[in-house]
Amino acid sequence: MEEEYLLDAIRRHLKYYQENLNIMKKDLHQRGLHGCSVSYSPICDRNEISWILDSLEKMGCDTAQFEKDASKIDEEFKAYEDSHKEDILNQLYNDLKDLIGKYDEYFSDFQEKKDYFRANEKVVPVYKEYFLNRDDGLCFIDEFEFDIILEIRTSIEHLFEYLYEKYDIEGLRNNVLKMDSIFKRDVGDILISLEMNGLSFEVAYAPEEYWWLHIK
Repeated sequence: MEEEYLLDAIRRHLKYYQENLNIMKKDLHQRGLHGCSVSYSPICDRNEISWILDSLEKMGCDTAQFEKDASKIDEEFKAYEDSHKEDILNQLYNDLKDLIGKYDEYFSDFQEKKDYFRANEKVVPVYKEYFLNRDDGLCFIDEFEFDIILEIRTSIEHLFEYLYEKYDIEGLRNNVLKMDSIFKRDVGDILISLEMNGLSFEVAYAPEEYWWLHIK
């Protein structure tokens, strides 16, 4: 990773963190990406800030000012969180369930559409082959849809981390892990089917447990 890349990333995510917190404070229930509320956006931003800061520190960079800027927004977020705790937790839990539902749609769509893709002669052969070779999998149409899958899965994990010990999320996590096992198994064939073999979807500063952000 280049230092300039990380410095640009930390500046952008600090900006997003403040902007998304302002939106959240204005209307906690405002709908945004994927039809979910904007309430989880600051949490995602803050996690990414932590990842980037960690990478910069490992490179020997002076992160004092960035940490100070993040802490200032943290205080603002904490004050809002303390005054709206129940509303925020309920909204985040509902967002988590909505995001998991959207993740599940890609697997459900596979079951609904697999016979069409197997039988339709107009389907690109390498894409058709993906559906022929399995009884379960992911239904994706293009690179744009694949990017959305990664984005949804990342948001789910951010919320799992935030809601841990605040809600009983074990059942939800187990459902996601079952879908993850299919996703992991199919990643190589997905990239081949989308003719994207050799491209990278890696977010290098993401933790290793966010394996879907390290697809190369």
